[in-house]
Amino acid sequence: MRSGHQTKGGALIETCLNTASGFILSYLLWVFVVVDLYDLDTDYVDNLSITVIFTILSIVRSYVWRRLMTKKSTVEPYTGDGQSWVEWTRKHRND
Repeated sequence: MRSGHQTKGGALIETCLNTASGFILSYLLWVFVVVDLYDLDTDYVDNLSITVIFTILSIVRSYVWRRLMTKKSTVEPYTGDGQSWVEWTRKHRND
């Protein structure tokens, strides 16, 4: 594996931890800050439902950004000699 690359399993674990921690932090922020700050009259089921909605939105947002960045990073720049950068690095790497 090349330096700086992540395995699929590692990416899955990172995504799950990121989503779970974001969910917990969002829920706690909603229950202990937003509800009191705006004097909202909601129960825990409402709080949980609202947090789930924003978590789903966050997952979709993260997925779209990741796909856009992946697509951008796979574009092979032209090096001027008829060879793409990826082909040149494959030919000249030392590993």
